[in-house]
Amino acid sequence: MIWLALLAAVFWGTSPILEKRALGSVAPVAAVLLRSITVAGIAVIYLLWNHGSQTARQMGRWQDALLVMLAGLISAGVGQVLYFAALRGGKTSIVVPLAACYPLVTVLLSVFVLGERVRWWHMVGVLLILLGIVLISRHE
Repeated sequence: MIWLALLAAVFWGTSPILEKRALGSVAPVAAVLLRSITVAGIAVIYLLWNHGSQTARQMGRWQDALLVMLAGLISAGVGQVLYFAALRGGKTSIVVPLAACYPLVTVLLSVFVLGERVRWWHMVGVLLILLGIVLISRHE
């Protein structure tokens, strides 16, 4: 599974370069729309091709489906528009690492919202993320 994560990192690392070039003429909201249509189309084709009539059952309980939809609104809707606006006006080498500090938010919310326990090495990681944010944003 490590190779899948590394491959995902390659794709995620490549996308901002393409997006930065496109955002010269494409508005951030339009970019989110184009990206969403593409991803939704691929997902629909995949689900229909591989699972056929099982697709509806794979959606889970309606409450959980709503949570996934809310997460999509927050991340793909609001977050992606803000990210594209920052990428359009800023340096890719600064915007992408700053936007990639979202694990810091996730760790904090997992403690306060989900009640998860954080080990000392998680806190070291959080401190390193904060240090990285300071170092990256300090030169801009």
